[in-house]
Amino acid sequence: MKKLLFFIFITASINIYSQKEANVWYFGRNAGIDFNSGTASTVNNGLLNTDEGCSSIADENGNLLFYSDGINVWTANHQLMKYTNGTLANNLEGNPSSTQSGLIIPNPEDENIYYIFTVGTDFVGNSAYPSNPGFNYYTIDISQGNGGEIIAGPVDLANERSNLWSEKVTAVQGADCSELWVLSIVQDTFYAYKIDGNGVQDTTPITSTTNYFLQDKRGYLKVSPDGTKIALADFTNSGNGRLVLFDFDNTTGIVSSSGTILTNGSSDGSPYGVEFSQQSTKLYSSLYKGNFNDINNFKILQYDLLELDIASTKTQIWSENGFRGALQLGPDGKIYASVPDRTYLGAIENPEANAVNINYNSNAISLGSGISSQGLPPFIQSFVAPVNLI
Repeated sequence: MKKLLFFIFITASINIYSQKEANVWYFGRNAGIDFNSGTASTVNNGLLNTDEGCSSIADENGNLLFYSDGINVWTANHQLMKYTNGTLANNLEGNPSSTQSGLIIPNPEDENIYYIFTVGTDFVGNSAYPSNPGFNYYTIDISQGNGGEIIAGPVDLANERSNLWSEKVTAVQGADCSELWVLSIVQDTFYAYKIDGNGVQDTTPITSTTNYFLQDKRGYLKVSPDGTKIALADFTNSGNGRLVLFDFDNTTGIVSSSGTILTNGSSDGSPYGVEFSQQSTKLYSSLYKGNFNDINNFKILQYDLLELDIASTKTQIWSENGFRGALQLGPDGKIYASVPDRTYLGAIENPEANAVNINYNSNAISLGSGISSQGLPPFIQSFVAPVNLI
């Protein structure tokens, strides 16, 4: 008798994560959170004390590897990392007063090799920080030393444009899963650097000139987790900054030449934080309007990326008293918000929902003895993308 074999194929998209590299965050004034239990929990053992920029990275199992404020690099043991020659890694070319002072990227094929891209600043509110605009990267081997060593760098990616470089950097997986794209912008030109098993292709960046010219260097830059959109926050002290949305091709590294302006500076204020929902269907921006004495001068806007006229979907979902702060998508699918000088983070609990159904928790996670500042650590956006199981 013949045996008949039946196969049932079920396709589902569910919120699970293939990687845990974004599970440990250090930011602000000795603040930190850990997602390894499945929900955010407080950690206060970090040495980070930063006005804005910060970055951290864990391994594929969620174990902390190292973290940085753009100048110092600390190992998982909370000790300063060293260069191969034995000197301390306390002089990197990033800056705690830079919006995105550093971004840590793993080599797609070598589990021991990581790259830290640093962005400096020429606007220094804290006299302890240097004036050091530019864009550089370092190579770290975590198999060396006691928790890793910097084995190469800095490699200057800005060259003669250092003084013009913005405080922005972001990254996403390429269409080929063995490749990554790191992007930054100077004035009206995006620079996209491909990273593959051979390392950073720093001599041949893909450049894209756009119709938008930066008014300022500050504000976050993010790619959508699906690699199709780029959101740019152009923050200005005058309050006339702009949130701009571009299309991105994660096969070629090309950014569309035409950007869509999504905010009105005079009525909305200046955007600082930006973030996409996990399914890349919604875009959020945090804005600061007015001055410290104004009421409800920190607010969050939502945009629906599934609509043809994205700008028309602008909806305010939250406002409170506070200075500018970051937005960052977590491994749990929530988007966390940092308002400076608080002992807690806010969170958009259901970022995929339409604006009228959004649940914003202004006190989502206690920071214990830690205090928030303006920044939250950025990651490769693909780290927090959902996985489609087939």
